[in-house]
Amino acid sequence: MTEFEKKVLREVLKIPLGETRTYKWVATRVGRPNAYRAVANTLRKNPYPLFIPCHRVVSSNNKIGGYSLGIELKRDLIKLEKKIRDMIKDKIEPVRLIVATKNKNKFKEIKKIIKGVKIPVICWGELEGNIEIKEDGKSFFENALKKAQTVSKYYPQDLVVGEDSGLEVEALGNEPGIFSRRYSGKHSTDLKNNLKVLHNLAGKEGKERKACFRCVVVLVKGGKLIKKFEGKLRGFIYHKMVGKRGFGYDPIFYLPRYKKTVAQLSLREKNKISHRAQAFSKLKEYVLTSPHLF
Repeated sequence: MTEFEKKVLREVLKIPLGETRTYKWVATRVGRPNAYRAVANTLRKNPYPLFIPCHRVVSSNNKIGGYSLGIELKRDLIKLEKKIRDMIKDKIEPVRLIVATKNKNKFKEIKKIIKGVKIPVICWGELEGNIEIKEDGKSFFENALKKAQTVSKYYPQDLVVGEDSGLEVEALGNEPGIFSRRYSGKHSTDLKNNLKVLHNLAGKEGKERKACFRCVVVLVKGGKLIKKFEGKLRGFIYHKMVGKRGFGYDPIFYLPRYKKTVAQLSLREKNKISHRAQAFSKLKEYVLTSPHLF
């Protein structure tokens, strides 16, 4: 099955049950408005000709096809469509959810949070490892959107998730912020970044060590922004690094409620409360309740 044929079938499956569209309408939706004859040929050779094109898509003059054979037959055909819909979907390569990151630890965490979205979840780093995306935005949102739109250029038919997150410390003017990953310089590491934050907060106590993790997630398809999601986790910067789990600033981010740093939490505990869990849980709910995305 060619990519064009897959696109045609995807668009036909989006037509609400009981409604019809023309070949030209489908051709326009797949980006080739003059290819309505090719649309007709694709539908005629599909494995379920009773389903389409005879009763889902009609010729442009609207004189053949459609639900023109009576109300009772229309009801029977709609019942048949419901049964066949999943069978057709199985023959089309499913839309994937590509996470625009090369960070394996981050992807592992994200994949657990959105488990159950019912479509393949792919790490972009495994697909295009040689392409670099410069994070030069002025906000978490700008960086997340740039990641997603860049990846979407290569995979326009898939859903692409862009994410940017970081640590904001009030006493440091919300630093490191968008520079969280590279806070300690060009050759930054998690250890160097943590030590720099601890050094910059030396001598500060109590409320002066208030901080929050922020996460912004965007969903893009075909280069266009569909929706934005956000999450926040508030806490304090501990006086030293504690805990061996997690990554990033987890060893110094203290949660009074748990009397632990994030690096001391299990992955299950972290994925219930983290800024990333909040944002991606909202994304998961949106994807599960938005069949039009597919």
